[in-house]
Amino acid sequence: AGAEPSADLEPVPELRGLSYETAREVLSYYGVYLRTDSSVTDAAGQVVSAQDIEPGELGEHGSVVTVTLVDADDSLLGEY
Repeated sequence: AGAEPSADLEPVPELRGLSYETAREVLSYYGVYLRTDSSVTDAAGQVVSAQDIEPGELGEHGSVVTVTLVDADDSLLGEY
């Protein structure tokens, strides 16, 4: 506790398919913040469908990844 994040760059993880809640926890491990333009109505039931920093791209500690959320049930539409 109280430790400052390092200035190192970290590869941004794949967030698609994770719940908003889980994605936020994953990014906090890297010192990166999560933002969405979608309405968060169910942090555990909505999943990330898109992210503005692609997985593997390097991000600085304190940077922000913006995601698009869909209801978990909607993410299955069109998949058979």
